[in-house]
Amino acid sequence: MYSNQFFYHYSPQYNDYYRMPNDIQLINDIQKAINAEYSAVACYERLAKMAPTKDETNT
Repeated sequence: MYSNQFFYHYSPQYNDYYRMPNDIQLINDIQKAINAEYSAVACYERLAKMAPTKDETNT
């Protein structure tokens, strides 16, 4: 079928099994970063609403 005798046959079950722990850790890290970013934005919005003047709100 292929002229290259060293053709690598991709086996999704084999590769996905060994990649799963790294992928789960990556997903957890991304989720943690997104949640932290959301919390920071929410905190900045609350602080801006508490500012006594518009000038302080915009800085």
